[in-house]
Amino acid sequence: MEAYRRYVGLVSMNPVDISRLPITSQPEVVTDTVFLMQVATGPIISLYKYTDAVFTSATHYHSNRG
Repeated sequence: MEAYRRYVGLVSMNPVDISRLPITSQPEVVTDTVFLMQVATGPIISLYKYTDAVFTSATHYHSNRG
């Protein structure tokens, strides 16, 4: 059974493909609501995965200690 966590906040829209990197150093971000798939959770850290048209496989870590 898969579990998801809702995230509301800034999401980078910059491509992760090195051949498509923008020339500017400023990241392109938007405020959005996304759902992160919970891969693993523990007392110290949790691991989430996010996939969409821009990020085909992005992994996010979340500290459970503040």
